Amino acid sequence: MIWPESANELNASDPPLLADLVDEIAERLQRDEDVDITLYISRHPGLEPELRAAYESLVGVRHFLQQGDAAAADAEPKQLGDYRLLHEIGRGGMGVVYEAEQLSLSRRVALKVLPFAALLDQRQLERFKNESRAAAMLKHPNIVSVFSVGCERGVHYYAMELVEGQSLAHTIE
Repeated sequence: MIWPESANELNASDPPLLADLVDEIAERLQRDEDVDITLYISRHPGLEPELRAAYESLVGVRHFLQQGDAAAADAEPKQLGDYRLLHEIGRGGMGVVYEAEQLSLSRRVALKVLPFAALLDQRQLERFKNESRAAAMLKHPNIVSVFSVGCERGVHYYAMELVEGQSLAHTIE
């Protein structure tokens, strides 16, 4: 990583630099290295709010994933809010979908989770929120119903009706 010579060289509207810094922090956290966010902020004071928000999200996701690793070791599934994740159904550009059990209502749902990297991009987060709102407003027999939207430990998700059967990709094959 090449650091700018001074804080005057950048401003908060420098998305490539912010993305590089957040990628670096994410990689260090994934390697279980200590990250001193104050050091990053002291080098890039113009990016303080963005760096703090990204760091908090990354730490939240790291905690969630570590909980899942510990749960896997104990043969217990991961839990996200009111949902116990059973297994991955699919993934795409906007998220990872799990079959989950909604604990409070004892029902199976599809739980769409914003992927790790997308948490770092505010536009992706807004697209995810807009997608969940739009899907929740639709009422049609051929469109799944959205049950809830939430954020737990920095992990954004929404729960929707689980449709049994094969995937569209499988059908196309």
